[in-house]
Amino acid sequence: MAPQIELTTTLDELYSLDGGSSDDVALVYAFPYPTQLAASLPVSHKYAYQGPRTIKLSADTMARFFLGCLAQYYGFIAGPMDLYLFDLDKTKAEIADDSIKSKKAIPTHRTDAERVLQDLQTSQQPKLHFVKDSKTVATIDKKKAVITPMDFLDGHDPLVDQDAHWNLLSKRTLALSDLPSPPTEVIDSILRADDQTILNEEAVLEKEIDRMLKRIASRPLPFVVKLPQGLGGHAVFMITEEEKRQSCLTLLRAELPS
Repeated sequence: MAPQIELTTTLDELYSLDGGSSDDVALVYAFPYPTQLAASLPVSHKYAYQGPRTIKLSADTMARFFLGCLAQYYGFIAGPMDLYLFDLDKTKAEIADDSIKSKKAIPTHRTDAERVLQDLQTSQQPKLHFVKDSKTVATIDKKKAVITPMDFLDGHDPLVDQDAHWNLLSKRTLALSDLPSPPTEVIDSILRADDQTILNEEAVLEKEIDRMLKRIASRPLPFVVKLPQGLGGHAVFMITEEEKRQSCLTLLRAELPS
């Protein structure tokens, strides 16, 4: 048996540094994806994430990566705090297995998370919970700390205001701030996200997409294109030649309507 891992410090300890208490906080960890990966976590529309360059794998594979591996990665340093991870949909093999056995097996994503966290010393292991339905998170009588904002937590005691959190993560906010950054042009849409009448008019939408993409089509090489909120570099384009410019324009023309 491998020796247990001892962390030099944990989130549990850091929360107390400014007089706070980790007992008042629940870690609700998932890495949202542009499309819904599991029934337990609805897709975010207000806090929308883009990944036009993401390699398209099976939904189960993507769920195990974004809701499993990444959530475990961030949760590993939690210490003895309440850690909530989202259940994955059962695979066809798990459903078939349940149908022939009197006692249902523990889903593999649960045993995987438990096995990973058990590598920590007992005193530093998170108190692991699994979420079957995001609506139940609202009933947790604690502030909810997240990796990134998620729509369903609005109005349900997020530890950090979600709009402020979202803006801090946005590349647009960085570009417009006084922080040192490369010369940047922000291309904002002039359409309002809450005006569904206009957004449902295809001609209006196409005209706005043409306007926004025109700056990319005419800008001298080389340059970088970044969408406001991306996943793992999958919303970043390095435009060094005309072929890459055209590839970027094709992907963005498909991405922008959403």
